[in-house]
Amino acid sequence: SLHPYILVKRNVKLPDRRTSVQLEAYVWQSIDAILSLGSIKFSLLCAELDQRRKELKLASSIRLFALIYFEHSATISMMK
Repeated sequence: SLHPYILVKRNVKLPDRRTSVQLEAYVWQSIDAILSLGSIKFSLLCAELDQRRKELKLASSIRLFALIYFEHSATISMMK
């Protein structure tokens, strides 16, 4: 198993280009967990985030997505 802070690069095909995203291993684990719960592919998530990110880098947008996802999930479970 990788150290959680090791940077791991993955390639992604966006509608208008191919690019790579470099994130910490723990962020990839989080994204993989989120994607496994839904029926969305990583490339589709990246395309959506790429359209909305404005001045943010794609990697930062993915980190924020994971953070917001788990923050929202924690809020919902605390309300139950």
